[in-house]
Amino acid sequence: SNGTITEYTGGLNAGAEPYSIVAGPDGNMWFSDYAGATIGEITPAGSITEYNAPQYQNSKALGIAIGLHGRPRFIGFGSQPLIGYLTPKDTIGANLLPVRMTPKGALTADSAGNLWFVAQGAKARGELVEKPAHSPHLSRTPLHMQAVFEPCCPNVAPKSIVIGPDGNPWFTTLYFGRAKSPAQFIGTYVNGKVKLTRIRSKGLTESALASGLAAGAKNLWMTGGDPFGFKGALWHVDLGGNQQIYNLPYNPLALTVDASGHPWFTTAFPGVTKIGRAQSEL
Repeated sequence: SNGTITEYTGGLNAGAEPYSIVAGPDGNMWFSDYAGATIGEITPAGSITEYNAPQYQNSKALGIAIGLHGRPRFIGFGSQPLIGYLTPKDTIGANLLPVRMTPKGALTADSAGNLWFVAQGAKARGELVEKPAHSPHLSRTPLHMQAVFEPCCPNVAPKSIVIGPDGNPWFTTLYFGRAKSPAQFIGTYVNGKVKLTRIRSKGLTESALASGLAAGAKNLWMTGGDPFGFKGALWHVDLGGNQQIYNLPYNPLALTVDASGHPWFTTAFPGVTKIGRAQSEL
């Protein structure tokens, strides 16, 4: 909390590519490893253990979430998409997803243990997908948006989905659009329907593709970066979809909110890597 940073590498597999990270209920952290269908556990002391599923070598771990019984679940992206999980025997099992479904990176779990993610389905249509905690069947709700090309990497965070303070999933829609409109949207799922709200851009001094998302106790925060430049923006979003925007002199990427309501985020800038913190009263 005072800005001191310690990095840990001992225990990482050779060629590891840590991607997403989430806190477990026991104080340990869990992360996905994009090098394969692999996840890792890191203790508060920095001890790392990785778990791999070589039988799913055509999938790479992206989003990770804590599901039922405090066990990690992850999205596997590749020619065989899947939802992977750590079994009680510390091996990797999987629920295979339809081959024509392309998960878009992030995964979250609600208080009941249901898993949520955004995906590209048949005919390049966007959809919100729920994997119920106690059923193998998926619930797929259309976004009424089509896949569009948006440049990525290294200045755009993975597309995000979180459970908001209202208990509903909220998500950004990078890589999906409506016709040829340049508009961006933030979405939520309320009473069985997807609700999309246009993301405000008035006041932006640079282009910013909204991608990172985090939930506080009463609101949400969202980050966006310019894929070709080095500036970005931070949005404060309330549950009514009202937004307040702040220009930043660097590209913000992934973010989270601490117990005091302050958003923290990683950033990208030429030759410099930073971690930023914003006061909640911004």
